[in-house]
Amino acid sequence: MRNSRFMEVRFGALACLLACLGDVVVPEVLTSHYPGYDSKVLSESMLGAAGSPVAHLFTAWSICLAVLFFLFARGLHQAFTTPSRPVVPASWLLVVYGIGEGLGSGLFPFNHDGQGLTAAGKVHVVLSMLGVGALYLLPLSWLLWPPEKGPRLKMLSGAVWVSGGLLLMLFGLSKMEVIGLLGLWQRTFLVVYYIYLLVLCGAMLKTLERDKEVVP
Repeated sequence: MRNSRFMEVRFGALACLLACLGDVVVPEVLTSHYPGYDSKVLSESMLGAAGSPVAHLFTAWSICLAVLFFLFARGLHQAFTTPSRPVVPASWLLVVYGIGEGLGSGLFPFNHDGQGLTAAGKVHVVLSMLGVGALYLLPLSWLLWPPEKGPRLKMLSGAVWVSGGLLLMLFGLSKMEVIGLLGLWQRTFLVVYYIYLLVLCGAMLKTLERDKEVVP
């Protein structure tokens, strides 16, 4: 049982690393194969939309991203759950993010037709909003309901939550064409939150070190 937990935490940490780094690197690599695509102006969803020369690759990556976040969520749960606190809210928010931004983007492309968004495009928007909302709330959940044996991260959680709100506001304004650089605000939001998730990943691995110290 103990060995199983150790493996799940390690796999979760590895999944976190691959997901966070991959979701920064992979879209940038794909943009280099999409003539005319400007990552500062266009959202990542356009990489998977109809007409994109890299749509199939973006779809495959999005599904992989979902699986990686599910593994990360499981590892986070195993690292920080205790008999007195059997639920880690942050782990469930990671699952929702994986569903919304991973499966949502992969299975329901951001397609348009002559009338506007297609049915798949509308589902994409709803799931994307759900996923991004879950990711945005993750630092707040850690701030309000930190795990019993996890780090408090009060200052970091608060800073990420506030900066995330500001970046989402800028993203929303760019969607309404009040300001520009929609893609830049989206990507900056993700980078800020992925750095935060990597900090949680490090905290996960530290729980294994502490457990080794107390087990004879």
